Amino acid sequence: MIQQQTMLRRVLVLLPSVLAATGALAQLVPNGSFENGLTGWTPGVQARVESLPAAAFTGNPPVIPDGSFVALLSTGPGNVGGTAFNIDNNGINEDDVTTLSTNLAFDFAPAVLRFEWAFPTSEQNEAFNFDDVFGLFLNGQLVFSGSTNKPGGASPFPDAPASVLPQVVINSTGPTDNSVFQNGMAPISSACVDIPGAVNGANNIPAIFFVADQADNQFDSGLIIDNVRLDRSCAPDGTPSLVQRTITAQEMPVEVKNGVLVQRLIANRRPASSSTGNVVVFASNGNLTGDNPLFSEQVYAQSGGVFTRLTAFTNSNPDNIIEDIDIARGGRWVAVAARATDGDNQEIYRIDRNNGAILQITNTTGCDNTAPSINDNGLRIAFLSTCADFLINGGTNTKMVLWNNGAFINNQGAAGCMDYAPEVNGANSGNFVAFASKCNHGGLNPAGDMRVFRFLRTGAGSFALVDNPGPASSDVVDINTDGNLIAYVAMDSFGNVSAFRRAMNQGTALLVGQSDLLSPVLQVRILDENNGNDLVQERLNLVTFASQIVHVDMVSQISTLLADTPDLDGFTIARGGTGPIVYFSAAIDPLGQNGIPNDNFEIFEGRVN
Repeated sequence: MIQQQTMLRRVLVLLPSVLAATGALAQLVPNGSFENGLTGWTPGVQARVESLPAAAFTGNPPVIPDGSFVALLSTGPGNVGGTAFNIDNNGINEDDVTTLSTNLAFDFAPAVLRFEWAFPTSEQNEAFNFDDVFGLFLNGQLVFSGSTNKPGGASPFPDAPASVLPQVVINSTGPTDNSVFQNGMAPISSACVDIPGAVNGANNIPAIFFVADQADNQFDSGLIIDNVRLDRSCAPDGTPSLVQRTITAQEMPVEVKNGVLVQRLIANRRPASSSTGNVVVFASNGNLTGDNPLFSEQVYAQSGGVFTRLTAFTNSNPDNIIEDIDIARGGRWVAVAARATDGDNQEIYRIDRNNGAILQITNTTGCDNTAPSINDNGLRIAFLSTCADFLINGGTNTKMVLWNNGAFINNQGAAGCMDYAPEVNGANSGNFVAFASKCNHGGLNPAGDMRVFRFLRTGAGSFALVDNPGPASSDVVDINTDGNLIAYVAMDSFGNVSAFRRAMNQGTALLVGQSDLLSPVLQVRILDENNGNDLVQERLNLVTFASQIVHVDMVSQISTLLADTPDLDGFTIARGGTGPIVYFSAAIDPLGQNGIPNDNFEIFEGRVN
């Protein structure tokens, strides 16, 4: 390894252009599929590098993995001269060296680099010492290497897959033109390597691909690379990384109910997280901190692997005390709807995690207040209420209410019409509430369909319709931090129940991924960060009747299945480092951590690879 690092330093001394390219990059991997030529990359030493389409490889064009172009590093055509090296330390010089380098800018660890590659050559059937080499240096370490498929060849690097005829000749307008690879090339392969020295924080790591002739400088070899990309692990593309955040293997005591022995199960459910995922809150009837011996349902927080109990509810009915929970983006403020004491109805409470103070927001009887949503500074909480205090026009209905730092903003609507699923935008202003409704708010829904509205709290208050195309199919709504992006569920043009994302400064919503008749969307969450480009859906598999949690990247339009579970009791989305994190509650044991088999609901963390 010391010899390899010494060799690399020698190459870098001879390549000031490579050293000049070590500034921070705007992209994780600039132009990683070479669709924009070599933009973001620096050719070095003999600089025999081009971005080429398949048509440039006459005789045996490659199947390009991503886009329409690949990068080709060539040792030719023929002898191109320059300094000789001993890259693989076998005592035989390498000539006609070409490199291609960039810098990897990212902010997470561990980290890996993925790419596709092939090694067309003319040396496969030549003498053992003509063992041309290629490879990759990351952060000064050789992490990937290979040589001509030549069993017993001179290079200690592993053999590349055998090449196949026919001969390949490059026909281009650049420096690789007329390179000849007499043995053709094997199909393109995939590689994934760990990035040495990666840290949680700012990384700026040099990456250098290379190819070289060994023992001669007349016969050509080349390195094809494509689809260079950063990732968190070498798991197959689309494989989620799963962590179990609660492990409650114990079961609660057996109880007698109506003369029957009943074994109650532990349920950790309804998770909510801060925007970065560093704080997760959830409801649990477990004894997670050792001070809940009666196993009554309480609100817990987990941060840095440590559990904290946030409530001391005394309701003697230990189950279904908590209706729902939300947490502010910064992780300080928590809103909860709960039946805190015996005989109580559902009330809204605000918890300050900094000092444990609990403020009761509503104080009502004979009705319920549910579905709280809280903004970042804890001064705005949207919720639903069936209480007469908030039903301006009377009747039996459910209306969206906005608590505004001590005052209540009540919404007009005809008696009997219903509001659903309010979500306040996370910014400190908390100016907007997105919600579904069958009411004729602002005179915008005279037909009484299920529609999605955005309410502006300032001034006299105003309503805007969101679901365009509409109407909505269900009461599912979510909103991003600044209140401009709203996600909801509606019928798409194919007749499928799908998710949409509407930018309020644009007239029409965008389809989120693509569902089908056998997997309708039940829920959708939009990430506070990343410009609202990360969304997570719950889809119902109508074949297995399992809930599927699917992440959709709105930029790449790639959908990733994170979990497939027959039981689900809530999920939420956050963003850690540069990737989305999903927390969900399910009665599964995929990692075998629960000890004795049980049906407890646990909290899981899934990351998108």
